[in-house]
Amino acid sequence: MDYHYGLIILLCFWVPGFGKIPAPINVTMDSFNFRNILRWVQPDDLRGDVIYTVQSKIDTNSTTADYKTICVTHELQCDSSVITTKSYVRVKAQQNFTESEWTTIHFDPLSEGKLTSIYYVSVATSM
Repeated sequence: MDYHYGLIILLCFWVPGFGKIPAPINVTMDSFNFRNILRWVQPDDLRGDVIYTVQSKIDTNSTTADYKTICVTHELQCDSSVITTKSYVRVKAQQNFTESEWTTIHFDPLSEGKLTSIYYVSVATSM
């Protein structure tokens, strides 16, 4: 009987997707005047207390570049304004002791961001 429990536990670690929750979907980056907000949608079949982790990595040919955590949140968005160059950005969901796969997008704030004109206002006092 103990053999069967050991086999079940072994299969849990080897079977892909076992113990996984759905990954965030519709991941997009809204960028306006270099204020970058990563947004995503929680899958319909994921309910309850969910924690999201967002990470970024500079888009480089280097194999040593690591992902850095930007934020850990319960919200469906993350301020990613620390991203100032082409980067890979990813988000995953965690609930209880299970987690989803990463959902990754590529983002270039210079080509994908929106900029507005800045107006300078001169104020003078009369004497």
